[in-house]
Amino acid sequence: MHRATRPPRRRVVSSVLAVVVGATSLPLAAAPTEQEQAIAKDLFDKGVKLNEEHKCDEKPLDEARCREARDAFKRAYELTGALGALRNLAYVEKGLGMIASAARSFRDLARKAPLDPKPERRAWADYARKEADELEPRVPRLTVKVVDDVPGLKITLDGTDLPRAAWNTSIDIDPGKHSVHAEAPGRLPFEGSATLAEKQNKAISVVLFADSKHPSDTQAAPSKTLPIVVTAVGAAAVGVGLGLGYASMKKRDDSCDANKLCDPQGLDDGRALATGSTIVTAVGAAALTVGIVWWALTPSAPKKDSDRGAHLSPWASRDGAGLAAFGRF
Repeated sequence: MHRATRPPRRRVVSSVLAVVVGATSLPLAAAPTEQEQAIAKDLFDKGVKLNEEHKCDEKPLDEARCREARDAFKRAYELTGALGALRNLAYVEKGLGMIASAARSFRDLARKAPLDPKPERRAWADYARKEADELEPRVPRLTVKVVDDVPGLKITLDGTDLPRAAWNTSIDIDPGKHSVHAEAPGRLPFEGSATLAEKQNKAISVVLFADSKHPSDTQAAPSKTLPIVVTAVGAAAVGVGLGLGYASMKKRDDSCDANKLCDPQGLDDGRALATGSTIVTAVGAAALTVGIVWWALTPSAPKKDSDRGAHLSPWASRDGAGLAAFGRF
């Protein structure tokens, strides 16, 4: 533990209390309020008691109780920026085997201790830097690789949001098991984990597959527009063919008088119309059939209103012919 390089524990405790109560000399964004100082002092005292009772910077230790001590020191430091809380936090993290966190805390202490007005606390920078340098080669590193950076992608590491700047880069992390969760609109959630020992480097590749139940914009259902157009054209052609058939019958009737004497030219025109009616109706019926089958075989997009729909139907009689549209809108 390199105890010779740092003050005795009792001296650290007393000096830390002085910093917690009078931390205005430190370069903070805002001086702690009296209430924050009081809370920080209580938290610090709790951490010191747990640390002394369970020797959290030595092995073996009571992990559960020492994690309580770490939490107390961490919150005390966050409230006031007291260097003593940060120093004790670093040693407890080191004792717990949280070497990445400990190295980070020692580096913070090495940066901030030289700014303290008291010489004995400025001296902490030297041993903090030494501790950080000794821990550095042991720190595991994890890379969260993003294979497909889809819109709306969110990633969490051990339940905490992982910022985009930390994607696809090596992250210092404490030894142990770590879990990655990722999700994005229209994609199935991703779950991955890795267990790292000291000095290990590992990667977790995040791959999100499309969710068939919630198709994305890039995987829209096939359009039914073209089958509907073909069906409509076929229905119109059938209507035209039936109209020609009606015109053929009317032409035949008009070509003959009451004595059934008929105009040969009129009969020929009627036959021509009948032939055209047959051809157009046949082509239209074929197109109508193809369109209906095509429409039926095309997968439908999710329905937003099942009550809506439209239908086309040709009609013909001796008085006329046409195409009717009806439905509910």
